[in-house]
Amino acid sequence: MLRKISRWNVQRVLHFISSFPQHSPAWHVEVVHRRPTVHATARLGGILLWLSVLGLGAAQVHAQPTGWSQAQSIVVTEHSGTALSGYQLRMVIDTSAMAPGAADLRFATDAAGGNPLAHWVESGAGTPNTVVWVRLASLAASAQSLVYQFSGNPAAVDTSSLVDVFDYDSPVNNSATLQVASGTAGGGVGSQVGFRFTPKEDILLVSLGKREPNGTTRYVTLFDVSSQSKLAQMQINGPAATYSYQDLSHPLWLSQGVQYQLNIFQGAGDRHYYGVSTQINPKLYYQDTRVCNNCTPDTFPTRALLNVHYGYPDFQFRTRQQVSVPPTWVYGALAPAAPGITPTAGDGQASFAISPPRQDGGRPIEDYTVACAPLDGGATLENTGSTSPLIVTGLFNGTTYRCTATARNEIGVGAASPTVEVTPIAALAITNQSFGHLRVGDAFHLQLLASGGLPPYVWTAMDVGQPLPMGLQLSPDGVLSGMPTNAGAYSTLVTVSDSRGTPRSATQVLKGVVAAADVAEPAPVHDLGALGLVSLVSAIGVIGLRRTRKKA
Repeated sequence: MLRKISRWNVQRVLHFISSFPQHSPAWHVEVVHRRPTVHATARLGGILLWLSVLGLGAAQVHAQPTGWSQAQSIVVTEHSGTALSGYQLRMVIDTSAMAPGAADLRFATDAAGGNPLAHWVESGAGTPNTVVWVRLASLAASAQSLVYQFSGNPAAVDTSSLVDVFDYDSPVNNSATLQVASGTAGGGVGSQVGFRFTPKEDILLVSLGKREPNGTTRYVTLFDVSSQSKLAQMQINGPAATYSYQDLSHPLWLSQGVQYQLNIFQGAGDRHYYGVSTQINPKLYYQDTRVCNNCTPDTFPTRALLNVHYGYPDFQFRTRQQVSVPPTWVYGALAPAAPGITPTAGDGQASFAISPPRQDGGRPIEDYTVACAPLDGGATLENTGSTSPLIVTGLFNGTTYRCTATARNEIGVGAASPTVEVTPIAALAITNQSFGHLRVGDAFHLQLLASGGLPPYVWTAMDVGQPLPMGLQLSPDGVLSGMPTNAGAYSTLVTVSDSRGTPRSATQVLKGVVAAADVAEPAPVHDLGALGLVSLVSAIGVIGLRRTRKKA
């Protein structure tokens, strides 16, 4: 019943918050199908487990949500050439080994249970032929998508929800008669009146209803015209001149092109509405009104009246998306989806953080490959590994590269990630080692230099610990200037940062001496050079010769 389903829907929300898994898989499972038994080995906390579960289909799955012991990947193929959103996929699966009522059945778009998909178990829960509908988030035109099915949690709460799977607009727009309300009261005791119709598409009948002038309990019956058999019958309560509905315990599909007849019965003292109208929902064809007198609620009326509505029985329905060629599904696997990639430029290389794809294709990811090609053409450089980050070396500093990442499982290499650009840059470094000799009271000016990184640079100096000499300042563009006021030896810590989105920085201790103002500059010592030295030696020799002659 829809009211019951709605209550289940509240439980569904609470359950998904509290117990539906959204975390990383807790252990690794490898399942091998050997009919009629599925055997599995698992390693949990260093202990090797052997599992044997009867009645499950074939699958090899490397992860499942926490608390769910079974997982299978499903390949869905779109055939119509049209991109679909919110499509309701009908599946017939085996739930005989699941919790009672298939309460532990779940569907999601990634291997760890993230992005859960709404589903509704139509019939056959606990049997090998369970009819299940799954609302898919999206299907790309003429492409394949992967869905994961989970089970094996005896403590799970049933989340089957018709209202979350099928389309519904409003009580009026999803009424068979658009809640027709014209006409007057009349009719006789023991009459069965209603209308014959044909659906233009498959619709899901979820409740029967009525609008009549007495406010009494009425039988509302749906017949199959071809066989004149009853498909559904309910006693509907509700006030006079008001549309009232009651949910079917088992919603019923009405098929496109099949004729049906909906009737309301008048007992003792009951009357019904009638009026000239063929008003009907656009998804239905109005055929005629059918009437019988002195009959019972089980009688199939055969007398036809054209262009009128008698009685005003009604029903509520839900719809599903219908395409020219419906998608198909099969248990299986695909190559993985695209991983995520985040680059960080280095000196002659680039580092790439890899995030796993949301869909692993139903098989474990074996490794990732990052490929980088120069923007202006040239050889592509690659690196492959199983862990993040991956580093691509041999890149030229200052050259921009376009890079992508792919993931590989046993099926093959998956789709490439969106392209990212990265430009390797030499490591940032400060060229200056010192600021030289200064004198108290003398003006000073020095442009600090750096290399590597991405210009322009921004310079700063320590205010405490290793500050600049008093009277000097360092501008953001690297000019050290001013007039020193205190003599002494200094070691000053300066920092330069570049202009990358995430700036890099380098530091350097600059040393220098500030001399007192009254200290004279030492006399310069000149280098005589080779010629000067020869002249000096010659002069000394001449002087010595003269002294020798005088003594003689």
